[in-house]
This record gives sequence, C-alpha cells and structure tokens, in this order.
Amino acid sequence: MDSELVNLQRRVAELEAALAAISSESRQPKLRRRAALAPLICVGILAVCVLILLVRGVGPSVTAQGGSTGPSKVVAPFQVVDGKGQLLFSVQAEDSGGGGAAFIFTNAGIPAAEMLATQSGNGQLRIMHNGATKISLGISTASDAGSILLFSNSQAETIIHGGVGIQQKNAQGQPVAQLGADDNGQGYAMAANRAGTYLSKISVAADGSSGRVEVSQGSDIKVLMGVLENGKGDVCAHGDPGKQVCLSGLAVKSLIRY
Repeated sequence: MDSELVNLQRRVAELEAALAAISSESRQPKLRRRAALAPLICVGILAVCVLILLVRGVGPSVTAQGGSTGPSKVVAPFQVVDGKGQLLFSVQAEDSGGGGAAFIFTNAGIPAAEMLATQSGNGQLRIMHNGATKISLGISTASDAGSILLFSNSQAETIIHGGVGIQQKNAQGQPVAQLGADDNGQGYAMAANRAGTYLSKISVAADGSSGRVEVSQGSDIKVLMGVLENGKGDVCAHGDPGKQVCLSGLAVKSLIRY
C-alpha cells in the first residue's frame, strides 16, 4: 500500500507542475490556447487526491505480499456489497475464539450460509433459512469424525455421525430411532416411544454368528429371538422373574405358566 501512495503522490506533483507551467505560459498571447487545459489538469489532481484518501482511509486495508507482483492481503473484518449497497458477503473473526468466519447474505440482508473455523481448529458449515440454522456440517470433537445435523421448525432433528451412525429425534426433542455400529463393530437398529425409551432392537450376536431381536418393556426384555449354539432358532417369552417360555426349533424346551 505504501508504494501505491508514493506513486499517487508523485502523480499529484507532476500534475501541479504542469498546471503551474500552463498558468505561466497563458500570459503569452501565442500560448493562451494552452490555458484551456488547466481545468482538465485541476480535475486530474482532484481525482488523484480522492484516490489517495480512499487508499488511506476507506475500506479494508490491503497489503501487497511477496513484492509488487505478489498476492494481496485483505485485513478482516470487511464486507462486500453490490452496486446498490446491498450486503452480499462478509468476513470477520469468530466470536468463540476460533479462526475466521465468512457469511453469505440473501437479497434481504439475512444470513444464508456461514463457513467458519471453530476454537478446536475444525471447519464448520452452516446453511440457514431466515437466519435460523437448518443444516450444520462439522467435525465431532470427541472422535474427529464428520457429523451432519438436520434441524426442523420444532425440536425434531436428524443426527448423522461418521463414527456412530444415525439418530432421529421427534418434535419433543426425544430420540425415537437409532441405527449404527455397536462396540463389536456390528450393526444394530433401535426404536423408541415418544418419551425416548427404546423398546425394540435388531442386532447381531456378540460373536457375530447370528442375528438377534429384542422386544422390551422399559429396561426388561420381554421377548428374545435368536439362534442357539447348535444352530437352531430360539424364541423366549419372559414373564415374571425366572419364568419364561422358550422354543427351540419345533420342540418346546420349557413350558411354565406365567
């Protein structure tokens, strides 16, 4: 920026010298016609002065990097507007202490998207509707896995986590469905009631040998379906503690009134 100011100031000096020469010559009859150029030179001086003021005090600071042919650095915060002065884009420091944050605005001046660097050093992208976040893409600080959050007009929310799976919340903000990978690296799916209590689950046996279905009432499993070690299917219906009915293949293994 300093080199630009020096060049502009040198140009002003040249224009002032030319104006002085014309004023001197205009006193000689044969050179009076050159005096007509004086107003144009005055306008030129004024334009250069305005440019100097703009470079010094208006808009973001711009500093050349790597010499006169290198890239320029714009110092935040700054805004970009259209020809009518409508805000289109802005860059500022993140309030939470992270890195920079860039906003894109609608033609109504409402934020439509935000791209930022969080305090933990992760990137995040937010997509908005009427200023409210509807989609958030980021990195989970606990596992460094990617995550996507999909919001609604209520408390309903869909959570997609790269290391865990998918969870759905209802309008009351309670989890009602979940699927993903368990601690053994095997798939599972669970369904819950509106209060967020999981009542059914489809999973895989711990050793990965067969499937498993559970139907619960609260924390108690009431129906369990799986495969025994002998390879035969088994279904158990649980009643009071210690009482159950189980089937293995076509044979009744245990029949106790419950």
